[in-house]
Amino acid sequence: MDLPSILGRIELRLKALDMSAAAASKASGKVDCIRNMQRAVEEDQGRQGVSTATIAALAPVLKTTPQWILTGTGTEDTDSPSLQGSAFFMEWRKYKEIPFEEAAERLEILPIDLENLEARITPYDEDILGRLSTVYGCDPEDLLAINPLAPDAPHLVYSKIRNADPALQRQILNVVEAMLKAS
Repeated sequence: MDLPSILGRIELRLKALDMSAAAASKASGKVDCIRNMQRAVEEDQGRQGVSTATIAALAPVLKTTPQWILTGTGTEDTDSPSLQGSAFFMEWRKYKEIPFEEAAERLEILPIDLENLEARITPYDEDILGRLSTVYGCDPEDLLAINPLAPDAPHLVYSKIRNADPALQRQILNVVEAMLKAS
């Protein structure tokens, strides 16, 4: 995650809504979260991102989606205060070919709770994002930003290689650069 870009999108929404950073942070239940991001960027603290729980809490206050805050893709302005609009829980389960009942069991939740999460009826929190990402073998951010059934090639490539050994990552980068040079 690129904190300056995320903060830039948050500030765009604040301006569009004529809302202060303090008011948005307070309304999200994450007091000072935006100011802390601003400080981190201003002081160049090397902080790379922000927690998915913070993004999930800010999205409905800013009337946008977690996906848009994280990546700038998807819907910027939504009338729906639901923070479920861009969660791809069902899509990741299907992509990983995990049967519904097995997923609920591995997540240690009732099937009805998984159904409500996938239908975007029940709000999610950092705990469930962590459990989903463990079961589905992805990062919590992927659950909010990437629909694996509608592939966005750069995101999918990145999600597959980011946890690879650094030597393998360099090899892959060399291959990609050679392919781009040849085209």
